[in-house]
Amino acid sequence: MLHQGNGGIQHRLGHPSIANYHQLPDPITTNTMTRRFSSLKAYKLDVLDDVLDSSVSVGRPTRNGKSANRNHRRKRKKKRSQSQQQTFTLPTTGPTGRPIMTESLLQNDTVLSSLPYDAKSNNPKNMLNSITKLKLQYTQHVGFDTAGPPGNQSFLATTHTTFEHDNKSVELVCTGMGRTKKLAEYYAAMDLIKALKEMGIDAKNPPDIRAVRKQRYEEQFQGMVARAQMLLECLGSSRPKFVVEEARGGGWQATVSLWLRGELFTAVGPVETNKAKSEGAALIEIMNRDGELVDSVNASEGRDVIQHYLDVIDASPGKHIAALRVEPLPNEVAWQMLDVIGPDNGRHEERMRAHERIKAEYEQRFGVSGRRHFRSRKQNKSTLDYDRINDALKNEEEQKLQLALDHPDGKHAKMKKLRDALPITAIRQELLNALKTDQVVVVSGGTGSGKSTQCPQYILEDALLSSKGAHTEIIVTQPRKIAAISVAERVADERNEKIGNSVGYSVRFHHKAAREAGGTVEFVTTGVLLNRIMNDPMLEGVSHVVIDEVHERDINTDFLLILLRDLLKQRPDLRVVLMSVRNSFSNYFNNINDSGECLHLSVPTAPRHPVEVFYLEDIMSMDQDVQELAQSLLKYHDEKLRSDLDEAEQEVAAALQLEARSHDEDEGLLLDSDTDSDSEDDYLSPTSPESRVKTLRRAVSFLSDEDNAISSGPNERVAGDSVVKLVSKLALHLSINEINSGRKGSILCFLPGWDEIKASTTALEEEADTEIRSKINILPLHSTIPQEDQQKVFVPADDGTVKVILATNIAESSVTIDDVLSVVDGGLVRELCYDAESAMSTMQTNPTSRASATQRLGRAGRVAPGKCYRLYSRGSFEAMPERPTPEIQRTALESTCLQTSTIAKEGIENFLGHAMDPPQSESVSIAVDRLVKLGALRIDERSERSELLTPLGRTLSRLPLDPACGRMLIMGVVMRCLDPCVTAAACFSSRNVFYNPPGCRDEAQEIRKSFSASSDTTAQILAYKQFWEKADQFGFQTACDWAKKNYISIAAMISIKAVRSQLLNELRNIGLLDHSDLEKTGYKQFELRADSNVNRYADNGLLYNAVLATSIPGNISSRRQLGSFGTLRTRTENHSGIHPSSVSFHRTPPRGITLSYTLDTLKGSSHPVHIIDDWIVAESSCDETMRCLQTARKDINAALEYKVMHPKHPLPLESQEAIDIICDMFDVLNYGSN
Repeated sequence: MLHQGNGGIQHRLGHPSIANYHQLPDPITTNTMTRRFSSLKAYKLDVLDDVLDSSVSVGRPTRNGKSANRNHRRKRKKKRSQSQQQTFTLPTTGPTGRPIMTESLLQNDTVLSSLPYDAKSNNPKNMLNSITKLKLQYTQHVGFDTAGPPGNQSFLATTHTTFEHDNKSVELVCTGMGRTKKLAEYYAAMDLIKALKEMGIDAKNPPDIRAVRKQRYEEQFQGMVARAQMLLECLGSSRPKFVVEEARGGGWQATVSLWLRGELFTAVGPVETNKAKSEGAALIEIMNRDGELVDSVNASEGRDVIQHYLDVIDASPGKHIAALRVEPLPNEVAWQMLDVIGPDNGRHEERMRAHERIKAEYEQRFGVSGRRHFRSRKQNKSTLDYDRINDALKNEEEQKLQLALDHPDGKHAKMKKLRDALPITAIRQELLNALKTDQVVVVSGGTGSGKSTQCPQYILEDALLSSKGAHTEIIVTQPRKIAAISVAERVADERNEKIGNSVGYSVRFHHKAAREAGGTVEFVTTGVLLNRIMNDPMLEGVSHVVIDEVHERDINTDFLLILLRDLLKQRPDLRVVLMSVRNSFSNYFNNINDSGECLHLSVPTAPRHPVEVFYLEDIMSMDQDVQELAQSLLKYHDEKLRSDLDEAEQEVAAALQLEARSHDEDEGLLLDSDTDSDSEDDYLSPTSPESRVKTLRRAVSFLSDEDNAISSGPNERVAGDSVVKLVSKLALHLSINEINSGRKGSILCFLPGWDEIKASTTALEEEADTEIRSKINILPLHSTIPQEDQQKVFVPADDGTVKVILATNIAESSVTIDDVLSVVDGGLVRELCYDAESAMSTMQTNPTSRASATQRLGRAGRVAPGKCYRLYSRGSFEAMPERPTPEIQRTALESTCLQTSTIAKEGIENFLGHAMDPPQSESVSIAVDRLVKLGALRIDERSERSELLTPLGRTLSRLPLDPACGRMLIMGVVMRCLDPCVTAAACFSSRNVFYNPPGCRDEAQEIRKSFSASSDTTAQILAYKQFWEKADQFGFQTACDWAKKNYISIAAMISIKAVRSQLLNELRNIGLLDHSDLEKTGYKQFELRADSNVNRYADNGLLYNAVLATSIPGNISSRRQLGSFGTLRTRTENHSGIHPSSVSFHRTPPRGITLSYTLDTLKGSSHPVHIIDDWIVAESSCDETMRCLQTARKDINAALEYKVMHPKHPLPLESQEAIDIICDMFDVLNYGSN
């Protein structure tokens, strides 16, 4: 317990005084009711009557006195009897209006009868006194009264119960009535149990107020200790030393001593119950506002410096701060920086004024002429003759129909017959009728029902034949380029015309427009339509929007649905058709149609051929080589399960250890320790593992003893190779069987990505003999291959041949291949996921969902009986998620918010809140806050839209990257260290460079540390650089051998190289890179020249690490300098730790210089005290150093803004000189650190 004086310390540290948690609240005093017995009252009245009677007879004799007295007594007794009957009517409610508990009420009470125990059979008073009172710590006063006529009276018991609930004092007044006191008190106790139950308190198991008070006290005490630590860190004190002794009367007392500004300060804390609390209490005591230390500091500063720091703590996001001591700059750069960017020489202010003028001119120009408008390809409709155009279009359509009737064996007739046989025909007229009255219609149907090709044609044909062709423009969205192009060509073929007449398409880098007269269908990707809405919000001239494959729920589709739902309210003539394999979208568009409900049309299921399904266990009975691969995959899954369990245990153990460390530090335990534990024994045996660990342990227990005996199975890379090989062997095996049986068609194989497709193609070409190879046509299907090659998958196979199509999930639903005989499902999908650790979106290979697996199965059995080989077990299938998570809920929202800011009139959060599955409000707020810190948005409360796009935001929106990562690239251009920045950006967007083989985790970790012991990103950058240097010097195979020895993913090296080339090309298109900075290494492949101007400081690790930090603003942390174990603080978390997989996990957290986004000066300071990102207090013994760093930050921001406003222009000479001197400073610092 705290002793006298602690309350004052708490108040001085900004906390309210803490009451002793053992002290109970003052009871509420009530007046006990006096007992009145009506029988005694009646007796007194009778005696009084006799006295009065005798006095009358003696004092006033009458002629008939005895008779008169008798009559008088009878009248008075009658009157008194009537008065008693009125006075003693039984009450039914207590003082507060609550019904009085009686026997009859108790028998019929529903609240008490619902209790899990029988309070009636036990003495409730004993239970309340032994359990409830002990935990609730209540005080109670009981009073009794009587009610009822003489001879038939009842006792009324009233209890006043006072206790603490939800940090408030609560009084319950309960009553009970019975023939005896004991019975009345029993009913009052039952009424109290009922009242507690109505408050949500179980009288048999109430909350323990003692524990609540104790916890509250502990939290306040720990908060005071943390504040004292933070204040000492900011003041720059030495690490406190403690001497703890046992107190004479029991308990422990600590004496603390520390050095501050050359003086030694000591303080003796009060007696506490344990050593840890005594150390914390001593730390609070030394920071007493009336103490020697505080007086000395304030006297030397000439101000209340402690209050300044307390104000910063209260204003910080996490209610905590970190201290950063900045060392003075070396003399060789300090004078140069002062000359160029010093705040007192006037050159810096002149640069800032010039920059503001340039910025104002740019904003004015952008607002007048920089806004893009949609340029319609249509002619000026005011000059068109609609009647003539409608007649011409109608005649053209009628001729096509007549041609099919006149030539039954012609192409038109055959195509019409095929179209009429599709299941979608059953809802044709119903769809057309619905679109006449309803704005939104949902069409659902399975794979191959004809939705994608027929619904747009039905709408177009009806409009043309109804003389409405000139006013009909249909836009159909597809999630992928290949789907948009292939469906467009299919529809054009069915209409017996070429692309460019009534059918067109528009995708990125490819465009074939339909005719300008009207009556057209244009197939586009979702992104193309989004871009058009951004520039043409009303979609002028568009009559119908058809969204295909809406069930895939990519973020662009969800974004488009929000825009269309708002647009429909402004354009009642617009019609929207949603097409999906299932209906889950009707409710989203309710109240749009006049009927109030969105019509749903379901396509009848077409008869299908049977499809036989084989799982991984079933494949074990096939050929020997297939068995070996299947067994290898099973081993991998077993080892992967054990590896996941080991990793989960390590992670949980680290979290538990961090929690224990945090508790010890908050308690003040071992505050004088200056060591960091590197022992792994502290991380191996968590006593209460998380549910994931329990699940994995239970899963491992199901493995057979034979499986458990396996010492090492294939690693992830080998397992990936096994999937590729197994797909190849199955495809070859199935192809041979189909060729021998005389069937022609396709074998459709699903693989996660392009690397696996290329590897499988190579394996098939190598294993097939010459004869079989001549009968097999291997066709890759991926979004990155040329359009002409993509279209080959739709060409029917020749007689005696088989197509082997190696595809990603693009073939699940986006495209339909008619002649699929068998499906080989790898069970994997590569999708974009948000990685909270790196604050980046990465492409990850994950198990597919059951809905997607069913879609893949449905590709077979359309033209003939088929087979589906699933390269995973039945258990794995059941463990898959039901359906994919909407992308808007599993990816970072910065890019989406950046797009939203250009169109959202009501604000970004409100706009995204209209989504079908809206993201969490906190996620949107974090994304907007991050964009503001990056400089991509600015908040203007005076504007109609509070979030406004900045010039930097406009440039970032053009880069296919997370905005923070894009800012890092632009910063790399400005600071002339682009090469490592591009590599880092490619690493963030690709798979992990390193992998951990089973059983070799520690060895792999040491190898990773050999590249960099302080940064995982730096380790990846150096690994990539060394790999390609070895490939250039000694050949690719030598580099691959080196990578295998160092557990480096070769596929990741290739992928990162490709992504780097794409990013460099994007920077060149924007104008941030000149052609002279790049050299072409292949088809659309680029690399930075070694002597490029943007690579001048690429070898300065300190500089590019500072630039890299700009891409992860939320991941900056600070060591708790007075903490015993070196845990970390972040902007929002007081306790955090490094992940066990990091190279820095067992490394002492660094102390160093940080350049961040915001650098503000603390007002009222006599020397520079700067606040970084609202929570880091930066100070230096050299005032010029802090002032130079502050002006350097402004110069860097100005150069960045200029570069995005004028990407093709060099920086102004003055600005370039400032940047060069800053880079030179990093050169000197980097040389000194080495």
